[in-house]
Amino acid sequence: MSSSKQPASKKTFQVPEDNPMNSDNEKPRPSLSQEEALRRLDWLTNAVTQLTNDKIELINTLKETREQLEAQKVELAKQASIKQPDQPDQPAQPAQPAQITYGKKSGEVLKPTKPTPFDGTTTKL
Repeated sequence: MSSSKQPASKKTFQVPEDNPMNSDNEKPRPSLSQEEALRRLDWLTNAVTQLTNDKIELINTLKETREQLEAQKVELAKQASIKQPDQPDQPAQPAQPAQITYGKKSGEVLKPTKPTPFDGTTTKL
């Protein structure tokens, strides 16, 4: 018996199709070596980790922005309340009643008088 080690056979993994469909024209799926599958898995893990970190950073930025906006809102409200006492208090103007038209019943629409035809005299214009 030989005590030398035989090279380990590389395991292969099938790459899943994006849209698996059973058809007569099925192509054989490519095989990946274990190293290639682990490399891709490592890449995907790093991508997910980066996206998670980006999400956390964006959430923190959003929180800080909201806090700043709330602080600005409070400051603007304070400034507005300070400016109001400087202005003299004016009572609200009562609504102006509609012009009173004599010879008209309530709800009746007044029509303008019909114009007379132009006789050529410019002084009437």
